[in-house]
Amino acid sequence: MSIWTKPSFYSLAITGILILLVFIKIIFNWNEFEQLALTDYLIILLLLTIGLGIHGLLHLGLEVYYNYNPLE
Repeated sequence: MSIWTKPSFYSLAITGILILLVFIKIIFNWNEFEQLALTDYLIILLLLTIGLGIHGLLHLGLEVYYNYNPLE
């Protein structure tokens, strides 16, 4: 069975794309992002760190269970 048929691969790809889109949105709207209140800024930062943490755990799962390491 190929890695392309695993649901965990697609969840990894989707979270990676979503995180990239959030970073692009922040970069293109930096002036609005700088004017946010501190609490809004912290909420966005915390959501990004949760998303990156989940994405990292998905990488770990692919490496352990499917012996898939994209950096090799």
